[in-house]
Amino acid sequence: MGRMGPDRTIFFVDFDGTAAAQIASNRLLDRFVDDDWQTLDEQLMNGEISFYDCVRTQFNMLAGQSRRAMIAFARETIDLRPGFTDFVAHCAREGHAIHIVSEALDFLIQSVLERDGLGHLPVYGDRGIFDEDDRFARIEFPYRQPDCVCELGNCKDGHVRTHRDGFAEAIVVGDGKNDFLAAQEADRVFARRKLAELCEDAGLTYDPFETFHDIVRALTRAHA
Repeated sequence: MGRMGPDRTIFFVDFDGTAAAQIASNRLLDRFVDDDWQTLDEQLMNGEISFYDCVRTQFNMLAGQSRRAMIAFARETIDLRPGFTDFVAHCAREGHAIHIVSEALDFLIQSVLERDGLGHLPVYGDRGIFDEDDRFARIEFPYRQPDCVCELGNCKDGHVRTHRDGFAEAIVVGDGKNDFLAAQEADRVFARRKLAELCEDAGLTYDPFETFHDIVRALTRAHA
């Protein structure tokens, strides 16, 4: 059993491109949506729409799709990033907490974690709502904070502020622009891709990583 003392850490880990080796949401949209969802990404990058408006419109394009088919697709095509299972085991030994905090759909995340025996991890994602035939009906945003400057469907910085109490350290692990405000709330940051660039530009200290083996090694060195 891991230690339960005052030196425990809580990790806030993104899913798409972080815990998952692929951008799982894009894979899902590419497979099940015929409409031009990529144009919304371009509008987001150009600052024409918010992240919330982008994902709300994109995920609602999944209307009518079978939950069973989408879960089967995710389990067959989405891999966890190398070292993630070892990272979870390391945190369990040390008594640390892991929250998966993502703009991806909750059922997609949960299905991949369950496939690899990690279904016990708490998942805070956008919520897929299904009809009586188990077909996608709409998306809901239980963790949206409309008054937050993040303009996300899932307010990641709000998760850090809400759940860090009782822990000695809050660590954010991510790869995207939508992780940046959460990173600013954290005590330590592991970053790659766009998040690393934003941290560099802002002068925010971070640890680079490509696999979760890198993170475990960094954590082990810190406590050696």
